[in-house]
Amino acid sequence: MKYLDESGLSLWSESLYTWAKKGQQKRIEQSKKRGKRLNICGFLEIGKSFEYGLALKNFKSESYIKLMDWQAEQAEQRLKETNKITVL
Repeated sequence: MKYLDESGLSLWSESLYTWAKKGQQKRIEQSKKRGKRLNICGFLEIGKSFEYGLALKNFKSESYIKLMDWQAEQAEQRLKETNKITVL
């Protein structure tokens, strides 16, 4: 069984997600340019593997389908080799 999850990150940090020592004001120095967001779509098979795909924006239908097709190919190969099914 494989578990699927998607997450993302950016080098730009919102001030809401910062911390400061008690009594000090929150302060972040960063460029005005926000940069691109990096998204990851990962497939975890506990105790066996972690595979992933990356995108520089949100995963659109086309890229998501490519990832699912890739996993389907691997599942088919595994079925042929081990006679075990893969559930996503």
